[in-house]
Amino acid sequence: MGIKVLIITILLSLGAIAQNPLFRSSATFSNGFMKDEIRPIYIGGFLEYFPIKNIGIRGDGYFSITDGSDAKKFTSNHQVFAGINKYFDLGGNFQPYIGFQPGLAYFVPEDSVLRGNELVSAESSFNPLMSLNAGAVLWVSDYFNFFGEVKYVKGSALGNSQVRYLDEIRISLGLGFHLSRK
Repeated sequence: MGIKVLIITILLSLGAIAQNPLFRSSATFSNGFMKDEIRPIYIGGFLEYFPIKNIGIRGDGYFSITDGSDAKKFTSNHQVFAGINKYFDLGGNFQPYIGFQPGLAYFVPEDSVLRGNELVSAESSFNPLMSLNAGAVLWVSDYFNFFGEVKYVKGSALGNSQVRYLDEIRISLGLGFHLSRK
């Protein structure tokens, strides 16, 4: 009985947590889902500033640690994004959001290119990206939150090898940190 009372007390107190952050940040592992059974894994992080309530200006960075496939398709696919999120105030401590972020990818394919009779390594390239994201934040204290996010990334790698589509669905879950306005 005591555990049920403790759980109910904690759940009721969560609704009283201030949801007016000034900054929010996190670092996490993110999994991607691309065509051809490519499942990249990234170390990702973001920093978000809230100039006004429910609007966040956010920058993200992702460092690829593997392409997650048996046949290696790329050696690097590092990405940065900057954009805006709109948060929806539903009352309580759960807050969904949607956002848009243009970005840039540094892409190095694994394959080689035939130039005349010579086989040369494919060149790295910087490529424009755009992303749409949707997620939710569960504010659990004055400094910590849990979050989940799905990001759709659209782009193409345009180096000297064949065109590679960087289209991807990326999932991130984790513990976030924030500083609130007082």
